[in-house]
Amino acid sequence: MTMKSLSDLNDEKAVTLIPAMAFFGLLMVVGMVGNSLVVYIFCAKLRSGTQNMLIVALAIFDLMTCAITIPSDIVDLRFFFTYQSQAACKTMRYVC
Repeated sequence: MTMKSLSDLNDEKAVTLIPAMAFFGLLMVVGMVGNSLVVYIFCAKLRSGTQNMLIVALAIFDLMTCAITIPSDIVDLRFFFTYQSQAACKTMRYVC
């Protein structure tokens, strides 16, 4: 019976989580492109109005989520057992 290191267990878990990481990456790319288009269209092409500003605000917050929290979640999945940043972990759990 051999003892596996935490790094080895981490690598094995990362291999099983590749589909989830790829799905998160796809959501991140689609979300960034889509929300960027929404912000551009509603700011540059349409008249400013209350409902348009609400849609722009929602798109900006979702864009920040795609740019900040999804990459952090991918890193969290990759380093499942050895995630080092306690502050980043707490912050991302609070934000999400």
